[in-house]
Amino acid sequence: PRVPVRFFRMRSRGNPNGFDVAIVGAGPIGSAAALAFAKRGAKAIVFEANPAASRRLAGEWLHPPGVEVLSRLGIDVAAEAVGATPGRGFVVFPDDGSAPIMLPYPDGMQGVSLEHENLVSVLRDRAGSHPDIDLRLGARVRGIVDGKVTVDNADGSGGTSTIEVDRVVGADGRSSVVRRTLALKDDATAMAYTAGVELRDVQLPFEGYGHVLVGG
Repeated sequence: PRVPVRFFRMRSRGNPNGFDVAIVGAGPIGSAAALAFAKRGAKAIVFEANPAASRRLAGEWLHPPGVEVLSRLGIDVAAEAVGATPGRGFVVFPDDGSAPIMLPYPDGMQGVSLEHENLVSVLRDRAGSHPDIDLRLGARVRGIVDGKVTVDNADGSGGTSTIEVDRVVGADGRSSVVRRTLALKDDATAMAYTAGVELRDVQLPFEGYGHVLVGG
């Protein structure tokens, strides 16, 4: 997030909870945002309603700029994430049967391929261990009014708490409580569907490249 540093020089003035920013959602975007805010001197609180959702069958491919962003946050995702594999670029297989088209990254740059769950795990672990980030897994945000975030307590007591912050970041998906609070259009309508295919003991034609099959 490109946030002016001066925003945080007035930390918690008049704010009884001591938090500058609340982030709704602790997936890759929410966790990385919390680390970015903390790097600039903010005190952040992060809410994640469904921590187990990260275990779904899903892959991630981080392009070199994404790898570099995480590096600036102090995370070497290729070295820290389980099963992370360097990515050299892409190979496109045309639907007319012609020769594959190789699209390598320039200047020897590399991306990273890994499972979604493993990426989230690294980012959450780093966010959760940061002294200026309060990560609350299992806490569901119910509403946001004038900077006051109402959230279900994660201890199973059935009660709620209200956290007052100067800024709220929505990283909780297309159908989010943050979007509803801001009266933004609900963008939950599915635009496409994805089928996950897991290949085992298979040697791909171009090692280290993402394989794009045009036309199925």
